[in-house]
Amino acid sequence: MKSANGSRALEILAIAAIGEGIIALGNPAGHARLWSGGPGWWRDFMRSFERRPAMTRGLALAELGLGLWLARRVLKR
Repeated sequence: MKSANGSRALEILAIAAIGEGIIALGNPAGHARLWSGGPGWWRDFMRSFERRPAMTRGLALAELGLGLWLARRVLKR
């Protein structure tokens, strides 16, 4: 039997992935800009997502799918 704390943690991770995926789908450049603070290498990395909204949306769909898969798996326990 899995622990309730572990299941809750996985469900929180799933919720975060689903939410972030939806937000990034709706406004990929704005979402990337939101996370663009920090060291120069990180800002450069995040700018690549700003400049490529189609790529960002594709990754957002993957994150959304992963979050839904994880939530379903956790809730089946």
